[in-house]
Amino acid sequence: MSLWVDKHRPTSLSKLDYHVDQAEHLKNM
Repeated sequence: MSLWVDKHRPTSLSKLDYHVDQAEHLKNM
């Protein structure tokens, strides 16, 4: 799993923020 994270980790802060928003959305479902 760590290899997948290393391969697909965000390359910019905006992408990271986007993924955080998606995670929050999924938690709220």
